[in-house]
Formats: sequence, structure tokens, C-alpha cells
Amino acid sequence: MGAGTAASMLLAPVGCAGRRPGPAPLSAGWYEPASQHSQAGVLRTELRVKYTDPNAVELLGHPMRLRSFNGAVVGPTLRAKPGDTLQIALVNALPVNPDPMPANMNIPHNFNTTNLHTHGLHVSPQKPADYVLLEVLPQGTALPHDDPDAYVGRFDFTFQLPDDHPSGTFWYHPHRHGATAMQVASGMAGALIIEEPDDNRVPDELRNVAERILVLQEIPFVLDNGVGVVEDFEEQLASKEDRAITVNGKHAPTIQMRRGEVQRWRIIQAHFELAMGIRLHDHALHQIAADGITMPAVRPLDVLAISPGGRADVLVQANDTPGRYELRTAPYDIRHEFEFNGAPPPLADNQSTEIREGILLATVEVVDEQRPMPLPSSLPPPSGLPAIEGSAIARDRRFHFEKTDSGYQINGKLFDVDRTDEVFHLDVSERWILTAANGSHNFHIHQTPFRVMSVNGKPLARPLWRDTAMVPAGGEVVCEGRFEDFPGVFVVHCHRLKHEDKGMMQKVELL
Repeated sequence: MGAGTAASMLLAPVGCAGRRPGPAPLSAGWYEPASQHSQAGVLRTELRVKYTDPNAVELLGHPMRLRSFNGAVVGPTLRAKPGDTLQIALVNALPVNPDPMPANMNIPHNFNTTNLHTHGLHVSPQKPADYVLLEVLPQGTALPHDDPDAYVGRFDFTFQLPDDHPSGTFWYHPHRHGATAMQVASGMAGALIIEEPDDNRVPDELRNVAERILVLQEIPFVLDNGVGVVEDFEEQLASKEDRAITVNGKHAPTIQMRRGEVQRWRIIQAHFELAMGIRLHDHALHQIAADGITMPAVRPLDVLAISPGGRADVLVQANDTPGRYELRTAPYDIRHEFEFNGAPPPLADNQSTEIREGILLATVEVVDEQRPMPLPSSLPPPSGLPAIEGSAIARDRRFHFEKTDSGYQINGKLFDVDRTDEVFHLDVSERWILTAANGSHNFHIHQTPFRVMSVNGKPLARPLWRDTAMVPAGGEVVCEGRFEDFPGVFVVHCHRLKHEDKGMMQKVELL
């Protein structure tokens, strides 16, 4: 499909009567959610989960009634530093669930029950921190007597960052099993930035660089009496065509730059399912970090490949010719995720049209004013990563992803909250062998990043740190992981959130 055709068909959702809204005009400016900063080492905030007001929120020209943080399509950007404490009050102001709890937990259900996950942060998995088996039920719900992890109306989270926590781009989103995909598809996501504690670590070339947050979302709304809603898991989350692809909750905003200017774009792939490629016309994307972890060196790319849950920090240097340049989707190619200054791994069936090529994400307007800036020649090494290199690999552990007639499984089993599938031990380095039988699946493990070592038997020229890794259909990805602190119960799952909610998740424990 050509770029012009894709733009004219810009994922206009189908209304209840089958009518497609027409494409919206280009946004006149740039929008980012407001930032909230830590003060004196503590970030205190409230995230109120509620429906957006259709009179105040619109998308593609239509009023929206979507589940949200604080009534906006994208939650506020939270900013802290290593060693800080995040105190987040999660208030559930959604209506009481109309459906009862099903006997089968792997049927999507109870879309108004929620919780909070700080994706990529290295923090405790125990209450009151990143314990994703916790449930915050809507106000007015009768509290179950037999569930110690259920709370009504509110829960006060406390996340203590280690002093050496990596500085980078992370994000937060709900993680309540059975409702995760619906809530993220509705826009419940926000940026979480861990800033450098010491400006001396920042290269001189980056000290005065303007920063942009780009939260990418796919919102499969349909029209209900003229109002956009995300309420039907099986229907709305099934089609890959009828989704609004947005940047910070807006369609095709404009980013203004001056000739020669360098900007840092913190890109957060908050899709609930689809991987994507990204290309900026007549510009390279200079990647400096992946999944919140600084790269070994600046990595120039024609196409950035990024899968659900992943993040990429890129530097963009404006063309010297004034004009408008389009940021559009490109075919997703898994090789672009792992290539680094060398030939990409050979892959069978390595290219996918998961997201249509040529969808307009944003426009860069280069104005006729010069601000020549250099790109950095080097990057600071990341801090706080597990000490895997040089340690002995004590064991191999396999994670096999497969869709069957019974549902979406890992190692032949559906998720069961009452069963612990894997037990890890502190200070033990392991090799994780990831395979997928049918369809590609996106591996994510909580609490720690890991090193990707090889793809389909081809060692990477340089191991790459990630906290998500796409596993190609019929392929294999080999990683190395190690847990050095924060024992407790957490999860491993596919970050195609539809798959997670239908059973592709394991409960694991670190001892």
C-alpha cells in the first residue's frame, strides 16, 4: 500500500452502523501531557481512573468516553531520579463492574477493576510497590472476604528507586489480568522518566537539547450514539485495521524544529498489540537508548523497529532545508530490533505488515532559522545493570509461547494465579531460551532487564539490553538474565496484551 493511500485510510474506526469517520485535519501544534517532578527526593501524585468527559476529549473529530488516568487519553508524565521515592495514590472512580467474576480467569473480564505497573523500573515486586496481582475495585464494590489482594476504591503505592537505578525512559500502565488489554487500548498509559542524577554524566552535546515525549497508542474505538468507546474485547480488539494510531492522544501533531537543531525524542510504544516500524522522511533516527537503557554508542537508523511495551530514545537532527517532513509507519522487521553496527541476524519470515505502512504519525516542520548542533560522539555507560558479563551461566530456562485451542500458553500452560510456574534465585545468572510455535510473541519479564545474545542461532555482534524482546514465529531468541535483589512474586508474559489476558502469562517467584 502506498503512503498516500494509507494516509487517506488513516485507521478510521467503524461506527456502530458501519460508518467510517473521515480523516481529521493535521493538528495545528504539539501536545504533551503535563510533567510532575519529584521534590526533595519524593514524587507524590494521584492517578484517578475514570472515564474521559466526551464534552472535553475528542479524537479524529469525535467525542470520547474512554477509561483514563485523570480524564485524559494519556496520563501525566512522571519524572524522578535514582534514589527517589514514588508515592502514587491510585483511585478507581470507574463504575462498578456489570459482569461477575468468571470461573475461568483467562476470559477477559471486569474491565473496571485495575491496578498499576511501572514498566521497566527495577523496584520491589511486593506490596505496596510493583505487585501486579493486586486489584483495585471500583468504588462501591463489595469487598471480597477471601481475597487479601483486593482493595476497594483506592490503593497507595510506594516505589523506592535504588540509588543506582538506570536513568532512562520507562512507562506506567494497568496490569490487572483480564482487563489489561482493554484498559491500555482505551489510553491508560503514561511516561515515567528517570533523569540523570548528575549532569556531569550527560554529554555536552545533549545538555541543551530539547526533549519530546511521544507516547504511541492504538485505540480501537467505535461510535456509540456518536461517542467513541472501547468496551467490546472480542470485536474491537480483533481487527487490526480499525484502530486510531495516536501520538500523546492526538492525531498527526506537528513538531517544530530549526535547521540543524538536534532534539531528543523519548518514544514509548504503548500499543496493546501491534509492533511497528517508524521512518522520518529525509532524516536518520539516531538511537541512543532502548527500553530505558543507554546504547553502547549512537546507532543511526533509517527505520526504527519497536514492539509493544518497548521504548527508544532517538536524536533527530533537522534537515538544513526548511519544509515539512512526515513521520510515518514502516513495515516492522524484527532484524531492526537487534542489529547493531553489523549484519542483522538471518531470519525466516522476518518481515511483517503488522501495522500498515505509511500511516502518518506526526509532521516535522523545519523552519528557516538556524540552530546548528552536533550529535554526541559518545554516550555514558548505564548504571545499575545486573552483573551478568563474566559470571558463569548456572542453568538454561525455556519459555515457549504457543496459541492452542485451549488458549494462549507458555510452556503448555495457561495462567493460574494459584500456581507458581518458575522459581528464580538471587545472584544466579541464567540463559533464557525463548521460542514461539505459531505467530510472533513479545517476551517481557518484570523486575529486571536482560541481555539479548542471539536470534535464530545468529549471535549478535554486541549483546543488547532489553526488557521486552519479540520472538519471531517459529524462531528462537536467547537471552541472559540475573536477579540481584528484590525477592518476591511477579510475572512473565507476552506483551501483546490480548494474549496475556487470555492466558499467556506465568506467575514466578524470586527467592
